[in-house]
Amino acid sequence: MPLLARIMIRTALIWQALGFSGAALLLAAKAGVAPPIFWNLLEAHLQALFFGWMIQFAGGVAYWIMPRFDAAGNRGRIWPVVGACIGLNFAAVLPTLRAILSMLSLPAPLWLAALGGLSAMLGCAMLALHLWPRILPFRNLPRHADG
Repeated sequence: MPLLARIMIRTALIWQALGFSGAALLLAAKAGVAPPIFWNLLEAHLQALFFGWMIQFAGGVAYWIMPRFDAAGNRGRIWPVVGACIGLNFAAVLPTLRAILSMLSLPAPLWLAALGGLSAMLGCAMLALHLWPRILPFRNLPRHADG
């Protein structure tokens, strides 16, 4: 498994743990056990689980397992995958930072959410940019003579 795929998968598992911890705080606030200020974590919880965990995990596995270009294991340019990893992590970090600022009664600028959405979009686009040439159409597969 390439180093970049291991980094993406391990980072995704960290985001999974953080997202599930945020879910526990949200459920505790819903039950009245924790203060209702934890409801500010809802957006950060969703972004951490979707972009930080699910998409980053799927991207790391896809980078590792998709067909290579040659027998030497050439996966193509690495910079789009590095950019995707950075973009997806920023997509999870920025809403978390905004939620923490609002929980501390500090100004939580809306541009943090917008920048998080932009980085999510760019991260997903860069991952698609890298993986698209590695998708082999069905017509390129060898056909058997018997049908």
